[in-house]
Amino acid sequence: MKRSFFSINDLSESREIYESKPKAIGLIFLYVLIAMIITGVFFSFYYKREVTIEVRADINYAEVSRTDKVLKAKIYIPSQEIANISVNDEVKIFIENTNQTFNSKIENISPDSINNQEGQMFYIAESILENKETSQDNEVAKITTNEKQNNVSIIVDSKRYIDYILVLLNFSN
Repeated sequence: MKRSFFSINDLSESREIYESKPKAIGLIFLYVLIAMIITGVFFSFYYKREVTIEVRADINYAEVSRTDKVLKAKIYIPSQEIANISVNDEVKIFIENTNQTFNSKIENISPDSINNQEGQMFYIAESILENKETSQDNEVAKITTNEKQNNVSIIVDSKRYIDYILVLLNFSN
């Protein structure tokens, strides 16, 4: 049995589409899409994301000598986050109720965990906050005279966004 071929005239619609110019809205959409992809790739390689841990802390003045006092933080770190912090780590501590960030160094971490009333496990870390010149002494007083614990964010590291995305997608550890 012989194969039958179609007439080239039957393909006129597809040829018209192939030879026609694309519509302006389609080109604009394509260019915007390409620009967004390039911007996203550039952003993910060159910008960093801060790795933070949300914790609670008691912050009080501690006497170093008779004339000098420093802000000392007793930080309650959840047991699932303890792997992100070690002794002598340089961290930034952001205190939420004053919107202040202090540079700090983790001085000590308790070897054993403690449990609170809800059954959550915590490790206690001690840190001395950097002596910062502040024009708002009442803000420091607000930190230290609080009877309840302060909500604190510890900024432990910064990662490139691409590394963060690869970890989320399980392509990297």
